[in-house]
Amino acid sequence: PYNIWFPSRFKYEGPVKKVLVHSAGNIQGMQVTIQDKKAGKSYSSSTEAHPTDYFGDYVFEFAECPEIEDGQFTVHVYGEGAIFINSITIVKREETPELPQGKCGDNLTYQLSYIPGETTLSEDMMSQIPAMKLTISGSGNMWDFDDEWSGSDNMVPWLPYRQNITVLDLPSGLKSVGNNAFSRMWNCEFPALPSGIERIGQSAFYNDYFGGDLVLPSGLLRIESNAFKAVNGATNVYIGPKVSVIQTGALNSMYFTDCYYVDKGNPTYSSEGNCVYEVATKTVIAGGKKSTIPTDAKCIGPRAFEGVHRATLDLPSTLLEIGMNAFYNCDITEIRIPDKVTSIGHSALSRCQKLLTVYVGKSMKSIGRTVFYDSSNILDISLACDPENLTWEKASSYDDESFGPNGKTTAHVRAEMLDRWVTKFAYLNLTFKGDLGDEIQPIEEEKRVDIAALKGQDLTNNTVDNV
Repeated sequence: PYNIWFPSRFKYEGPVKKVLVHSAGNIQGMQVTIQDKKAGKSYSSSTEAHPTDYFGDYVFEFAECPEIEDGQFTVHVYGEGAIFINSITIVKREETPELPQGKCGDNLTYQLSYIPGETTLSEDMMSQIPAMKLTISGSGNMWDFDDEWSGSDNMVPWLPYRQNITVLDLPSGLKSVGNNAFSRMWNCEFPALPSGIERIGQSAFYNDYFGGDLVLPSGLLRIESNAFKAVNGATNVYIGPKVSVIQTGALNSMYFTDCYYVDKGNPTYSSEGNCVYEVATKTVIAGGKKSTIPTDAKCIGPRAFEGVHRATLDLPSTLLEIGMNAFYNCDITEIRIPDKVTSIGHSALSRCQKLLTVYVGKSMKSIGRTVFYDSSNILDISLACDPENLTWEKASSYDDESFGPNGKTTAHVRAEMLDRWVTKFAYLNLTFKGDLGDEIQPIEEEKRVDIAALKGQDLTNNTVDNV
């Protein structure tokens, strides 16, 4: 064995995490000792080595080596022949930063803590970061916080650690979840929410992950705008008997949700068609992949089916209104807007890349801006309404992108109205044709006839309508 003593002294503001010895030769083992002459202490670490003709780093871990005031190295080498040491590098141990704690409500406090030995993915998914637990303690209402892009000083105090948080602990006495409280905590699989929560604020759980079914608290009264928007992982959503307010976007863009279920004792909402259905106004508030629109519905609410991945949606003849973003980014290939519908909100059918065929009924009076924006594969749109009574809101440069390039989308209109369509709506990048007749009107379901079932039958005394 060789004992290589380095006479030069050094000072190092540690603590020392590890030492790298850049060396080569027929080395079978190596040990590094750091002596602190002033403190009268020494620290050692050893490693196995392998013979090599090339230089490489041998790593020596130091778990309990503090800063060195008057240090000296000794390297013990086991080997044969010429041994080469090119350099010795000290790597500093980064001290664990103290995590914040404080108040998040008049009677609520928060505490962040490390989860020993656990890591999680960074926001850019390129590196591992320490995993943390966020504990909320106390009772009552949580304060509201501003959106992270607002530039406000009133942002949630654990925002810088949002991606570190993998465990959330909520107290049973929690009454209200504040605005923006836990939004975009992508690495946290959220627990069951305490049953006593009465209000869930704006964007409180925006873009989070809830595994399995999302069962909302039995005492919940209010779900505010975007509270659960874009939540992933929730197969079904269960809403209790006391919820009386569901604001726009509160339960929408939940891309993987199949059905919504509302407690039968709820007087305000029902789950007819496995939707969230406002009973008094007959409005669909939210729908999932397996929902069907109730046959007596009068309104499809804003964002009701936003981002829902499904190929078909049957709209009932009772429908009067379609809200903004109602079918935004859906997978539907065809939509037939019933004759009683008078308005369709902006962006209602935007980004429906699989949409090929559209029928707009006779009573349409108002079409919002960018209704078909980026739904650029539409081949045919039938417009049964009167252009003189129609307002189609123009939205600057987006209009040229509402339909496919070079007028590839054909707009079928009534022959007697063709000139008025071309004159009034030339900016829509459509190729107008005056070939719309009664024969392509949508058929009411109760009048449909199964041709296959009639084959071979005597139809002499039968009257068949709308075949």
